[in-house]
Amino acid sequence: ITELRIVVNAPFWRATWFYSMLALAFAAFLYWIDRQRSARLENEARMRSAIAGNLHEEVNTTLQNINVLSEIAGMKADTDPEKSREFIYEIQKKSRNMVIAMNDVLWSIDPSNDSMPKTLERFNEVVEAMHNRHGAKVIISTDHSVNALQLSMKFRHEFIIIFKTAISCLVEILKGKEVKVELENYRGSLQLKIT
Repeated sequence: ITELRIVVNAPFWRATWFYSMLALAFAAFLYWIDRQRSARLENEARMRSAIAGNLHEEVNTTLQNINVLSEIAGMKADTDPEKSREFIYEIQKKSRNMVIAMNDVLWSIDPSNDSMPKTLERFNEVVEAMHNRHGAKVIISTDHSVNALQLSMKFRHEFIIIFKTAISCLVEILKGKEVKVELENYRGSLQLKIT
């Protein structure tokens, strides 16, 4: 009897070591995705903490100013009523600004506002308030690609502050009666033009 042994090795994609390498690569990929998610969550938590810290500092400073002004207004109420009224007006202005600032911060950290259409709604609220208070006509125009942009919470917060500051300067300080706001998506960058 002649015996011939023929051993045919399996292709590499059927080898045990190949399956082990695939499992290891898949585990590494899952680990990488988890690290990315954790880093994103940590970054977002840091941003929220920074915004909360800024809000705390702003609220604390404003409340101290209001406290001092109210004490001075109380002292001047009997001797100099006109000066007392000025201090009361300052208290009203500071408290109104603090409420607006708190509203902006709370709006910014709310996850339901993490889209560009919600940011544009916020812009329109600011515009409506300016129109009601000062009679200014503010026109906002956007191109359609702006709605697709994803903004981080910190960027949205800073963007709203820049927008409100610019509109306030033009309408309240410079007494502009017609303001045009253009938002464009230029090569992946959000551009804000105010004239």
